Amino acid sequence: MRNKPCPCGSGRKYKKCCLDKDSKPKSFNIYKVRPDSLPKPLQVHGKEQEILVNMGIHINYVKPVIFQGKKVWAIGNRIYHSRPPNQTFHEFIIEVLQLTLGREWWDNQRNLAPEERHFIMKCFLKFYEWQRRSSSLADNKISDHLWGARPDGWSKSLIALAFDVCSLQHKLSLPEHLLNRLRNRNEYQGARYEIGIAAIFARLGCDIEFLEEEKKLKIKHYEFIATHRETNVSVAVEAKSRHRPGILHTEGVVEEEQLLKGDVHRLLNRALKQNPNDRPFMIFIDINSPLTPGVRPEEKQWFKDIKKFMDSYDSPSMENPDPYNAIFFTNYSYHYQTEREADPGEYLCIIPRHSKFPLPSPDFLSMLTRALNHYGSVPDLDTELRA
Repeated sequence: MRNKPCPCGSGRKYKKCCLDKDSKPKSFNIYKVRPDSLPKPLQVHGKEQEILVNMGIHINYVKPVIFQGKKVWAIGNRIYHSRPPNQTFHEFIIEVLQLTLGREWWDNQRNLAPEERHFIMKCFLKFYEWQRRSSSLADNKISDHLWGARPDGWSKSLIALAFDVCSLQHKLSLPEHLLNRLRNRNEYQGARYEIGIAAIFARLGCDIEFLEEEKKLKIKHYEFIATHRETNVSVAVEAKSRHRPGILHTEGVVEEEQLLKGDVHRLLNRALKQNPNDRPFMIFIDINSPLTPGVRPEEKQWFKDIKKFMDSYDSPSMENPDPYNAIFFTNYSYHYQTEREADPGEYLCIIPRHSKFPLPSPDFLSMLTRALNHYGSVPDLDTELRA
């Protein structure tokens, strides 16, 4: 056993890799809070591609060109021409999101009473208010045609969704049945989280394959398969989001104390049952809790709750490895912040010492955690990335 390949996927022998770690706890926890800005060395000295890779963006977005005085963009196999010459990447992807949702959806939403409108529609309307308000402030002016400001909760929610949708469209990996769920108030939250996690893998350069609806009735229905192009190794991914009463179209009355709890053990148990047991498997669960940036990680109630039930699981070993490669408990809940400046998201990572199937490459997990650490940050891909 000492001379066998290490199950961590490093390519080295077990005795020269993880043997000395066996006496340590079954897993280690990495808690990250996404930084407000890029690391200083990259801000000062970095090149554009290096900055993007640091943010977990490994796919090429085509920069726009000016043709006959208008800007021309490309996403996936579609060309968007005759756009305003000063349109930014952020404005463009928000426009693409609106077009993707469709005229019928948009007109229907505008005819509804404010309290009956979809959360996405509310974000659009609040974003336009924030845009008008922020663009008029002298301190936000960067040049004659460019301004910048930190988004509020509404705007952050919309921009993050737009980038996720465009990322999947750029990889030609956004099925219509998933878009229909996104348009539906009752199915929005689950679909939104699946799109977000799939977009993260897409930006890592993976090919994304969502299960067709009829296949879900025949096999364990994880959300999608992400195939790492360089190694051709595929990872099954399951994504679930905690529904809370009174939040994001979920019926019920908001209970402030309950919102802070990490009561997602039932979601985890259901997610574990979706493991196909024939490839690497990763689980993502969003706790959907108000962000508390002023509270230390170990003092957050959701952190304590998750640590408690994770400690109750059996410890893995070489002979009895864990069936998953990683569990990520995310909290990208900008919707709680409404008109307030959006705080960075956060996540908790559980990585077992021993997994049944190795990941595509030793660097894959590092790539993924960098992407999670910068989730919600959308670079303006039409301008030079600089400090």
